[in-house]
Amino acid sequence: MAVAAATSIDSILHSSLFHAAWVEMENGLMECMLAFVSSYQDNPSACQILLGLCGDAFATRFFPSQQSQRFILFEPYMTSETKHALETNLLAQLVAFVAEKLPSLLSSDAMTHLRNHLRRELHPKDAPSTPEEVATRVILLLHGRFARPNPWTPTPAFDPSFVDVMWPTHALPPKLLPPPFDMGTSLQSVQDEAALFDSLIGRSLPFPLRQLLWFRRLVLPSKVDEHRWRLKANQSLLGVSQAHHSPIAALLTRLVHEAPASLCATVMHERLCDLLNLWFVLTKQQGSHLLSIAVPIVTLFPAFDAKNIELASCMLVFLDGFHTCGTSRSDLIATSQRVWRALSTRDPSLFQHIDSIYAHARLDLMEKPYQLMSRWLQVAFVGYLRPSAVDFIWDQSMLSPRGWTYELELFCIDVAVFLATPLKEATSVLALQVIVDTQTRSLISTRDLRRSFQARRSPASIQRIPSK
Repeated sequence: MAVAAATSIDSILHSSLFHAAWVEMENGLMECMLAFVSSYQDNPSACQILLGLCGDAFATRFFPSQQSQRFILFEPYMTSETKHALETNLLAQLVAFVAEKLPSLLSSDAMTHLRNHLRRELHPKDAPSTPEEVATRVILLLHGRFARPNPWTPTPAFDPSFVDVMWPTHALPPKLLPPPFDMGTSLQSVQDEAALFDSLIGRSLPFPLRQLLWFRRLVLPSKVDEHRWRLKANQSLLGVSQAHHSPIAALLTRLVHEAPASLCATVMHERLCDLLNLWFVLTKQQGSHLLSIAVPIVTLFPAFDAKNIELASCMLVFLDGFHTCGTSRSDLIATSQRVWRALSTRDPSLFQHIDSIYAHARLDLMEKPYQLMSRWLQVAFVGYLRPSAVDFIWDQSMLSPRGWTYELELFCIDVAVFLATPLKEATSVLALQVIVDTQTRSLISTRDLRRSFQARRSPASIQRIPSK
């Protein structure tokens, strides 16, 4: 979090662009430039060059008609040397003119308020005491794009839809109005956010940052609209009046209520039932393993109503674009085989021991040794590891520049190596399956996975998975 907090220094300056005091300072500067540019209105070429020097925001605000005709009003036969000389001359005059007015602006009350704002942001009196508070502060500094009733009111994140996820509507400060969109500031915000995510690789994320990460990856407005129409069409085909009451609603309710408490708390049952019903109507697919995949998605977005399309859309984006092992049998088999082959390089003795057990049992059963890994991969370890460990694996796989599947395969190898001691003591396929199903939760901690992940990232111990 120290790295993430350091990343937000640029964002403090960036968020200050929407401070009420800076808006007043900006208006003063623009009025100074307007007084200078107005004296050249009778010279179209000089006026157009000045509008280019002052920026699009200035030109659009004070000279909208000239700005829309900027490609017509330039002298067609002006040489580049003449244009450069004119730009240099006009820029020097503009800077000299504004410099005369600058001392009064710098000594104004607005500048004092802005300076005090920067001091408060860089040296807060009440330092956050928990990782969640630190994460929330980083997000607020990163996306300070909402106007405030006064300069001292904290700002929520800039994206209205993300505000709904992190702060329910009833909890928002009153009278918040979105400011005019600024492309340059928005681009800087995206760059700051990418740098923030890069700094989180290898770390356990506080819940607000997990929400931001998964919101960016899974909540796609175009997909939400597409899935909404698809849901309505399938709802008509299936003849159901409400999507959260699918034809298999009773079966899904029983599946959720019979799930172990370690997988999902009782308070989540209703939302899980609604989500799985919508999933069935949306995709006409169902499987008991989908309950495990739905649990983290429901947990990540508590403000989303499970009876609406947003959660089901997130789940579909996740399974179609990232965790294809959850719905594709062929992808699950191929991924499991790659992990099994990679284990022979990572721990040859463990690989040979498991392979020998399956070799002796081939006459009695048709299972293959790679299927030991399939049960982990299909649900991305949900239910097999502690919730904090599952969160770490999901977050790091999503943050990985090498892709979700690649990182998940490496984590699968890590988990198998952690279980090497009990697995090598097993003497039958049934004993191997019991260890894989029951001992991962008690023997493997988040700290173990984090250390293994950091060791893999070091240049001296890069693990490679065989190509497809």
